Amino acid sequence: MKRLLACVCVALSAAACGVGPEEGEGSRLDLGAEPELGELEVPEIGELPDVSSPALKPVVVQGRGEWELPDPTGIDADLSPLVFAATQMVILEMDAGASEGDFEDVTTAGHSVRTLRRRLTDREHEEHGAALGRELWLFDAHQRVCTVTLSDLWRVREEWAEPLEDDGLDAPSREMTAASFIVTEGDCSGALVAGPAQDSTRVFARVGGVDQAESVAIWEAFRALPEYREIQESFAAGDWDGEPKRSLPASWLDYEDGYREISRFATEDGQELVRAWAIAGPGCGGFDGRLFAIWERGKDGLVLRAVGHHEDEPALIVDRDGRLSFSSESSLLVANGQHWQPAFSVLEPWVCPC
Repeated sequence: MKRLLACVCVALSAAACGVGPEEGEGSRLDLGAEPELGELEVPEIGELPDVSSPALKPVVVQGRGEWELPDPTGIDADLSPLVFAATQMVILEMDAGASEGDFEDVTTAGHSVRTLRRRLTDREHEEHGAALGRELWLFDAHQRVCTVTLSDLWRVREEWAEPLEDDGLDAPSREMTAASFIVTEGDCSGALVAGPAQDSTRVFARVGGVDQAESVAIWEAFRALPEYREIQESFAAGDWDGEPKRSLPASWLDYEDGYREISRFATEDGQELVRAWAIAGPGCGGFDGRLFAIWERGKDGLVLRAVGHHEDEPALIVDRDGRLSFSSESSLLVANGQHWQPAFSVLEPWVCPC
């Protein structure tokens, strides 16, 4: 679900959907499912639960603090997206800018996106040649699947090839610098993203939900977050849609179009992250609340690792040197200092949801 405060007709691309656990796998709560939110005690603002206990003691929390603004893209990125242009390639530069050259059409039959490629010029090769010979790991939605060595450099162009509903919009297009590779171990079919071959990298795949008792405790901790409180204060003011203040539920989690979910992500050796996220309100000038939080399960309980406002449900979470990056089948959020930067989404025309 995408909601914007106002419609601005620009072309961008975004698509993601989460798949919830089956009954018995974990908890997937919506505002109509039991338990009703009204059955839980929602703390008043200023009376939020104490989160300084060992079970919920935060460390350095990604999503807070100053932006450090390192470059999260390129060959040293924690995660890099893949593109298919006659063969799988690792994207080294997402927005390379329009260029001239002898492009070869390598479009996959039946796809809405036209794909072209050409080899880099000598000057371009000098800029990106250091990537050649680098060893990377590729991951699918669950685990590392193969090891590769980057072998050749390409410029890849994608163009939307279908008619547009709005004649006033230009068809989206983009050019990327990418590297093809040689597989040295494993099977790369189904791979979604690539990252540096580094033994300290931890890969968390979605494994289900949590039991009811832990679900209640996690939502209490969620309401205790300063980010939740900030959204709650805006919600309680009741003037976000330009209308007079009216009767509202106690929590923005109870508001219209509300949905919430808890998911567990685990490494192969059983280390766990727990992610809670909630959205509510129609957006488009009305109330628009969205928030997620991620905790890591430690010997003393859950430790807060990250907070943010992205809706995309990750298929995979990668921890590299204490930084979290998220990948779904259609988008990628890469660590940028203590925050994130969207690094990839599928190319498609943008349609205003309002």
